[in-house]
Amino acid sequence: MRTNGMALQEVQCFIVDYIRYNDNSINRYSDDHYRASLLNALAVCVAPVNTLGGGNYIPDALSWEMNEVVEETTHALNMDTIKPSFRHVVGVAALSVIHNLQRNGHIPSDSKIFWVFAAPKLCVNMRKAALHIIVERLSLSRKKQSTNDLMRLLTMLAQDTDPAIRLHIATLLALMPPFSAHECTDTGPTNPCNTVQIADELWSLMSRTTLETRVRMLLMDLYFSLYGMATPFVKGGPAMISGHQRAKRRPCDSKSNTLGWHNEILDGEQPPSPESRTFSEDIDMLQ
Repeated sequence: MRTNGMALQEVQCFIVDYIRYNDNSINRYSDDHYRASLLNALAVCVAPVNTLGGGNYIPDALSWEMNEVVEETTHALNMDTIKPSFRHVVGVAALSVIHNLQRNGHIPSDSKIFWVFAAPKLCVNMRKAALHIIVERLSLSRKKQSTNDLMRLLTMLAQDTDPAIRLHIATLLALMPPFSAHECTDTGPTNPCNTVQIADELWSLMSRTTLETRVRMLLMDLYFSLYGMATPFVKGGPAMISGHQRAKRRPCDSKSNTLGWHNEILDGEQPPSPESRTFSEDIDMLQ
């Protein structure tokens, strides 16, 4: 049930009640995925603050509906920290609700809570979800905090001991670059991530032979998305690059099993193995 592309307030209250009064004590099976689905549905129901009025970030000024959303979300996140769900699916869904609350202006936009769950020695799924939100915030925010977040991401990419996290950060940055060299509105001094420190750090990581080859290739793709094939703008290059358009990477199609990268279609299937030969055929070939 939607009006003007947004869910009705009654739908949001209905989902909040389902989360609050959910009782699985007499069930022998876990309901982790069910609770995570409710939180994901609640995240989709969050409407922008300009359609509801308010937006002064004062807790007492929140409507009782949004106050209940914040209360149930923080309770689910805290309980998932104390008593983890399967692969922390509830905590991952709670982070998405908090991200949507910040994105729609109900609570202050701050990445500190996501960095807490992106720290090392935590569940990998929780870290990946938090890192995904942090990278997504880079392209949405135009605050100076974005520069610090991007530098922390590059530092984690270089120093983290988990190779899956290093590859995940590089993949996210390649898919969702903070700005693009082909969009004049997002280049130059208008984007806080376009700094000399970012350009130098990215070039240093690309040239580091100790990093995995896949990570370095993804960083090269990120560098091309940010600065094109010219010198970065902050280091004396042109403000806008023309003639080099980068196509977005398309998600994998389960039907065709193909993956789009740049303007090419790479076949996801393995190449056929060579035909087997008998011992007598090998002898004939040698003769």
